[in-house]
Formats: sequence, structure tokens, C-alpha cells
Amino acid sequence: MRVLVFTVILMMLTAGFAFAGNAVVDKVCSQCHTTDRVYAKKGDKKMWDGLIERMKSNGCQMTEDEEKQIKAYLYTQK
Repeated sequence: MRVLVFTVILMMLTAGFAFAGNAVVDKVCSQCHTTDRVYAKKGDKKMWDGLIERMKSNGCQMTEDEEKQIKAYLYTQK
């Protein structure tokens, strides 16, 4: 029973974090283009890191916390 409760709580927290990451992606990435471009793209951690660095060098404004949330969200997208 405890394992089930723990699993449900973990799933709820993960879903909440994913939703928060999604909102930050919407906020930050839509500064320059539609988020459809972001959500259509698929890649691994290395690809996302490079892409985020390129966007920052192009003038994308984000805090360190926003960058962490965006990366955590995008790394899980398959």
C-alpha cells in the first residue's frame, strides 16, 4: 500500500513539474517564434543544449531557473 501511495504522489509531482516546464517553454520560446516549432522538434540532451545555447546567443532572454526548467522539460520529450 505504501508503495502505491508513493508511486501516485511521485506521478502527481512529475506531472506538475512537466506542466510547469511546458508553461516556461511557452513563455520563453514564444518571444521569437511559435511554440509549434519547439514541440515539433525531437532530439536528445546534446541537441537541446546546443539549440538553447544558440537561441541565447541570438538574444533569447531567460533566467537560469527558466533555463533549468526548459531543459528538464525538453529532455523528457520524445
